[in-house]
Amino acid sequence: MEASVLSVINEEMTSLGLAYEYGEFAGKLTYPYIVGEFSEDDYIFEDNSTGGEMILTAFNRGKEIDLISIKEAIKKKFRDYRKTVDGGTMSIVYERKLFIRSGEDALQKMEIRLTIKYWEGV
Repeated sequence: MEASVLSVINEEMTSLGLAYEYGEFAGKLTYPYIVGEFSEDDYIFEDNSTGGEMILTAFNRGKEIDLISIKEAIKKKFRDYRKTVDGGTMSIVYERKLFIRSGEDALQKMEIRLTIKYWEGV
């Protein structure tokens, strides 16, 4: 499931025109940019799904409204997102956002959380 989730998130961030990388931003640093982290549940739910959470941390040196615009685009994309991949069905849903004070002048951070569920062979 993890490889499928990371691939789909990367695809969709690219389709939104957002500077995104998983784990650590290794490209040329331009603001705003987003770094993703994924945690996978080691549990099969009653509906035979597995799940996880994607944490997208957006960084900007500019106006806070830029991060709000990113959040709105991600929220719209993942309001009720479903996709069939690798013989299974994936659901990605926007969960919430949280502004994080960086302690560094002019650097804004926002954490966006997505909930993922995956059903194999569906």
